[in-house]
Amino acid sequence: DLLETIPRPDYQYWGATPIAPAGLEQPVYHLTHDATAGAGIFDLRDGLHLDYVPYHIFQFAYQIAPKRPRVLVIGVGGGRDMVVAGHFDASHITGVDLDPVAIRFLKEDLNELSAGFFNAPHVELVAAEGRHFVQTSPDRYDVIQLTGVDTLSAVNSGAYVLSENFLYTVEAMHAYLDHLSEDGVLSFAMANIDPTAPRAAGRLVSVARRALLERGKNPVDHIAVIDSGSLYAAVLVKSQPFSPAEAAGLARVASELEMPALLIPGHRGHPVFRQIVSANGEARTRFLDGLRFRIDATADDSPFFLSFFRWGDLFEPGRLTPSHSSALGQIVLGALLISLTLLGGLFILVPLVAFGNRRIGGGARQGLGVMLFFLSIGVGFMLFEISLIQRFVFFLGYPTYSLSVTLFSLLISLGCGSYCSRFWVSRYRQALVVAVVAIALLAVFYAQGMPQLQAWLFDAPLAARVVVTAALLAPLGLVMGIFFPLGIRVASAIHEDWVPWAWGINGCASVTASVLAVVLAMSFGFSFVWTVSVVVYAVGVAALLLLTRDVVIELGD
Repeated sequence: DLLETIPRPDYQYWGATPIAPAGLEQPVYHLTHDATAGAGIFDLRDGLHLDYVPYHIFQFAYQIAPKRPRVLVIGVGGGRDMVVAGHFDASHITGVDLDPVAIRFLKEDLNELSAGFFNAPHVELVAAEGRHFVQTSPDRYDVIQLTGVDTLSAVNSGAYVLSENFLYTVEAMHAYLDHLSEDGVLSFAMANIDPTAPRAAGRLVSVARRALLERGKNPVDHIAVIDSGSLYAAVLVKSQPFSPAEAAGLARVASELEMPALLIPGHRGHPVFRQIVSANGEARTRFLDGLRFRIDATADDSPFFLSFFRWGDLFEPGRLTPSHSSALGQIVLGALLISLTLLGGLFILVPLVAFGNRRIGGGARQGLGVMLFFLSIGVGFMLFEISLIQRFVFFLGYPTYSLSVTLFSLLISLGCGSYCSRFWVSRYRQALVVAVVAIALLAVFYAQGMPQLQAWLFDAPLAARVVVTAALLAPLGLVMGIFFPLGIRVASAIHEDWVPWAWGINGCASVTASVLAVVLAMSFGFSFVWTVSVVVYAVGVAALLLLTRDVVIELGD
């Protein structure tokens, strides 16, 4: 939505010092997504001289960047970061945004308001996922700017399948550092409400610290954090150490603007942020565990950057706030997991007990084997599917691409696997065991080999990446496709009464596991979820084979 902004005389933009004069330049419009994540759009017809910039944290990156820098902005929004780059005489400005509609607004609908700035020869707008663009770009930049790029609506609703963020992981930090010029700087504007209990800014420092350590550098010399006092803090990361002159310049301007210098190389800083960047080993573990929020480094295997809350602390006072970084998303997930499990038990177990008095066909032991098998394959399949959807977002570039390509590939290959299961009916016991082993091997490949293969093909055309994704998923679908029809054969051989219960149990398990997959991925990572899926499949197959040993499937069934 493009909303007209109501002028306010006391307007202060997030990231500006609280001592800034009242009535700074105000945006004319706000661009919002699902009524949140508002981004200001400014009137540029009188030039790029934005009144609030001298009082804003945006200036710090340009104080230490090369003159007339090449700038990359990830998360264009209303174009403010690009306008700031123009204000500092950037020689070339590239803006990348996931939403092509936002780009259309800037280039077409609001071209007159922006005085043609977004169509200037030195300005480039690209509709793409930011991390994917960086890793496929041959260019290097003097400034790479990200300002609060996240998915607020999905986080607030608990829809975590859409809110994994591959922009703020250790692997992403490596990609940014690889695309900096020798004297370039990464500039992040991150929320930092309370420095003594850090969230986004503190976690980003943890991410940058690990990436720098992996590159053989001392993080203490490469990271600076300056708090604005109005929500945002500037987190600056350099591939080269901050020079004494650069550090002194940052400290001087921060002092003049009364902005707390939380972390500047060679300066005292804030004790919490000093510990975040410098503590190691067991001392670091104890320090992080003692903080109110989780700020451990996030990686591509578990990219839930905005998941700051420990599950055991969700219902402490103050956890629910209007902020997108409240505990609401995790509470919604927890409530869904509990309610779906209870409802599944209500509609499956209670009727089974009631009908048991009327003697459902087949023995109790055989029926238990069927129930455990279909419960397991329902849970196991969804654990794999949901995690794969999230894992392919980064490779394919858009959440919608990942959702559609992953589901399409799995469903088609599952159907083929189900069709082929007819050739294994007489040897269904051996087939199920072999299938579990195959799933285990595929899980190892997805965790260890697939990231390397994706990295190698990352800059391939989208069509090629779609084909590769389908090819990677096809073996899994073919193998998983044989479980359900062979299980139905066994259930039918016991008694036809068990067939509808098999369908119902599997369906309930699938719904519950779709939430469980996200909860586990947030806590332990995608690789762990795939391991759990293999174990669940193995338990289900073992239960079926052990509890239905005397069942004989008629080939004519």
